[in-house]
Amino acid sequence: MKWRNVQVILAAVAITVAVSGCTTHPGAVPSSSPTTNWTAKLAAFTAKFGENPASDPPYTDAQAMAATASFSDRYWAILQKQYPQAVRPTDSFVHWTSNGDPDRAACLTAAGVSPENGVSSDGTTSQGGSSPATAASAVAIFDCEFVRYPVRQAPPPNKAQLGYYYDYLIHYLVPCYRAHGAPIDEGMPNRARFIAQFQPGYVGSRWELTPPDAGDAPDPTYDGRSAVCSAIGPGGAEP
Repeated sequence: MKWRNVQVILAAVAITVAVSGCTTHPGAVPSSSPTTNWTAKLAAFTAKFGENPASDPPYTDAQAMAATASFSDRYWAILQKQYPQAVRPTDSFVHWTSNGDPDRAACLTAAGVSPENGVSSDGTTSQGGSSPATAASAVAIFDCEFVRYPVRQAPPPNKAQLGYYYDYLIHYLVPCYRAHGAPIDEGMPNRARFIAQFQPGYVGSRWELTPPDAGDAPDPTYDGRSAVCSAIGPGGAEP
């Protein structure tokens, strides 16, 4: 699993992991060696900490609409920094969407953006790339995917779940990654800062487990560590 430094607001869709200025002592993460029995170490972690705590109840309709509106506002602020000339659409919510929604696809297609491959009608990358290629395609994607046909938001991981995942990082995942040669981002936050970076309204970058690759160079440690070190903790734990 590769995580990358992303703006917190973009990560809110999945509610993602780089915090600066608040670090733990390097000795806070236990050391280990490639000969460690990671299956036994995971079992020991589960025996001590249990499994992922329960999620919060699903949003009510009103809460889901409020969460979507809040995210849309913040996403638009980011979009407008990239395209200052963009004009925010005035369309209204139509219905929640899911993969393959023909209404959302028709909305994108009508605006010249292909829902299948994220390429606008002029052949430039938009939806499927790192960012929309033009102001027009950016606005169309915002209108179709965040205003008219958004995905229904689910509650983000609660503080108990985030604290549990932090323990998983400290006691299992970071040592496992290091033992398999994976680069780990410097400046790992303490528990309070790790939890804070996932709270609504947090502004800034998140600490990521592994730094981005240089360009498109493959990570030679990925296959080895991913076969042994599970980035998802017991009970489906993940930030």
